[in-house]
Amino acid sequence: MFEFDRWLLLRINSIAGDVPLLDHFARLVASDYLMLALITSCVFGVWFAGRDSAERIRLQLAALIAMASIGLSNAAVWIASLVFERMRPYEELDGAVALLFYRSTDPSFPSNPIAVAFAASSAIWIGGRRMGIALTCLSSLYALARVYVGANYPGDVVGGALIGLLVTGVAYTLFAFGRPIAEVALRLMRGIAGA
Repeated sequence: MFEFDRWLLLRINSIAGDVPLLDHFARLVASDYLMLALITSCVFGVWFAGRDSAERIRLQLAALIAMASIGLSNAAVWIASLVFERMRPYEELDGAVALLFYRSTDPSFPSNPIAVAFAASSAIWIGGRRMGIALTCLSSLYALARVYVGANYPGDVVGGALIGLLVTGVAYTLFAFGRPIAEVALRLMRGIAGA
């Protein structure tokens, strides 16, 4: 499995450094700021979206699930990184990887930014398919860029995505049990112009 992971990384990363415009775009997408800021902005925007009261509540519940999923994904990645201390590609394959990114100090597996991105996008998918599909496409582009710039192995981003999806399932289940309480809280917030 690890051999395939290394092989795929080297294939994707092999064109890094050859096309400056593509390299610049990949660096921008793989950064710790742009994609997460876009995804967070979309979660924030979903909070205020909706044509009627029922749709607004559904979208606000999805935004709450997204926020909970983001927190849970960070905790799950922290626990997983204690168990799986995998070196970054540029550390393990020194000289074979064209690193277009800064050197991270945390373990490579699972990818924390990808876990957060997929946690948010899958939670928003629950509330609205179109926005969920758009965010999932952004998250997938983010994952590919992380591999392209040499920051993560493909298995790292797949592991991060799976963690994001799993914690969203956990958050959704927890919210399903507490939905009446969450709906009452949202109605109260709407009364004071918070929702």
